[in-house]
Amino acid sequence: MKKQTILRIISIIFVLAWMITVFMLSHQIAEESSKTSSNFITVIIKLFNKDIEQEQLETMILKVEMIVRKLAHFVLYTLGGMLITIMFINFKEYITKTKIASFLLGATYAITDEIHQLFIPGRSGEIRDVLIDSTGVLLGVFIIYLLMRIKGMFRSGEKNK
Repeated sequence: MKKQTILRIISIIFVLAWMITVFMLSHQIAEESSKTSSNFITVIIKLFNKDIEQEQLETMILKVEMIVRKLAHFVLYTLGGMLITIMFINFKEYITKTKIASFLLGATYAITDEIHQLFIPGRSGEIRDVLIDSTGVLLGVFIIYLLMRIKGMFRSGEKNK
């Protein structure tokens, strides 16, 4: 098997794994999703303050939970944007506009993810989340192309020596 074929298969597997992870997180009912967020926040808070009282911990969780959830959306979709971009770059001979294709696939997945949540008890599909997710995808695309440009600068510098 050629190296290019292996890279294509691996990049597809990573994108599918990311999509499945997003789907599974979105498929959690509201209480389960909130509990996942609360547990994550608890671990982070206790890393910095092991002796925090339960009442104070619960107050802090209530204050930061929404921010953490939206940040998680953004970070998860930034990763997705990076993985999708890498996948399309591996298929560049077939897809000329990889930046646009990467953004469109990631944003479309964000839309379908929010639609999916409409059917999950206690969850809702929100345009705000689509915007957060799509912005994350855009950042992911940008990061990969920035890294490629930096890599190209180093390569051209080596050739000039």
